[in-house]
Amino acid sequence: MAKVRVSYTARVMQESDKNKYRQVAKALLAAQNLPRAVAVGVFVTIIAALAYALAVAFLPFCQPFAAMGVGAIIGLAVGLSGHGVTTGFAVLAVALTLCGSVLGNLLTTVVMQARSAVDIPLAALSNASFADVLRWSFDGYVSVQLVFWFVAAIAAGFLARKSLSRTEQLALRLHVT
Repeated sequence: MAKVRVSYTARVMQESDKNKYRQVAKALLAAQNLPRAVAVGVFVTIIAALAYALAVAFLPFCQPFAAMGVGAIIGLAVGLSGHGVTTGFAVLAVALTLCGSVLGNLLTTVVMQARSAVDIPLAALSNASFADVLRWSFDGYVSVQLVFWFVAAIAAGFLARKSLSRTEQLALRLHVT
């Protein structure tokens, strides 16, 4: 028969204290809203990718800061809209940040193509083949860019989870055990 590990805190705590912490954990978990975090996160990802594209197209030297800004904005949006305390919110923010960075890179190339052809960006995109769109997504990609995307993803993951007090952290740990 397998032994269940129970933390020291859970063993020495009074039953009334355990119930108080269970109530805190239930309230935190009930306040989470993953569907809203996904909807707001996708919307903010699109807006952040557009801002990334415009910033990099007109100020090419700001590409690292634009990538990190995308991560910070998406992480804050997911965290504030979803009230996330579980790791799923951080994973969502990281995935959206990477998608937003790739989409921002694609839109940057589209804007640059449109500027060189004196055309509107939608016309440049509608005349392109799927292979061109895939190539544009990673056009101008250098290995240093991967570092900035990684930093952006870490920022998003960190900002997507709600800051918890010691009491709330203990309540969630006790809720799991």
